[in-house]
Amino acid sequence: HSRKTQEETVSPDIGVEGGKVALVRNPEADIPDDPARIPDLLVRLHDAIGDLLDLLALKANACPVAVPPLVRYRDHLDRHGPRPMLGSLNDRHAVVKDEYADLRRDGFFDAERGLRRAFLTFLQLHKELREAFAIDALREKAIRDYRLDRGAVDGAGLRDALDTVAAETAAMAADGLATEEVPEYVAELADAMRLALDTPEPHAPAPLPPDDPPTDPVPGETLWPVRILLKGAAFAARFHRFLTDPVGTVASVVGIVGFLDSDRGQKLLQGLRDIRDAVYGKDDGAEDG
Repeated sequence: HSRKTQEETVSPDIGVEGGKVALVRNPEADIPDDPARIPDLLVRLHDAIGDLLDLLALKANACPVAVPPLVRYRDHLDRHGPRPMLGSLNDRHAVVKDEYADLRRDGFFDAERGLRRAFLTFLQLHKELREAFAIDALREKAIRDYRLDRGAVDGAGLRDALDTVAAETAAMAADGLATEEVPEYVAELADAMRLALDTPEPHAPAPLPPDDPPTDPVPGETLWPVRILLKGAAFAARFHRFLTDPVGTVASVVGIVGFLDSDRGQKLLQGLRDIRDAVYGKDDGAEDG
């Protein structure tokens, strides 16, 4: 898939709400086909996550990697109610799914049938939620079909750019020019991208029993690090394009324009460009290829 497809479907969107830069749903993929189904699914998901977190707490350090994305998933449901940004939920689901698959391969659930059922309930309910967003299938296909050359990613430059963007986005919010959710999301995404850079190259996945359909492996590939790196590059490109659009809404908000003209604003724009280029490469003419 083209870089343009990545930018349109993988990342959340940016808008202006109440005179501040804000995260908004992606109009390409975050609009459900059957809104009436969503409230009931979200209640069931919220309860399923609560059950799973309670069981994980009883197991102490048995599977700690699954806890943060589950907590963030539930926080997202609490914050956005029936208007979730499915891309963010997909990313958190992917981490939990990989953790479940590793525990399953290691035989962890042989004596933990209740905990296994709690994991599978969450995975199945997320699958049902995704089915309510038909266009999200394009997002998943874009991620699965895109073959990122991990060795070509400028890791050191990407880490520096992540630090810069996180700091300057926080400054933007401190100045009252962005909602608090924007630096929160940027910091969370930056942490996930750093972890993705540290994740070893995937090896051929071990076969899983056929009774675990939510965990069917993708041959030879661990998806979540690739998903996160592509998500970060797509978000950076989308954010940069929004901030520099000469006819966009942001141009009419004097405070935001003033910030972008400052040294801190220029650092933010450069950092967003550097994140985009570290993953996609520096050839701006490659957007459609």
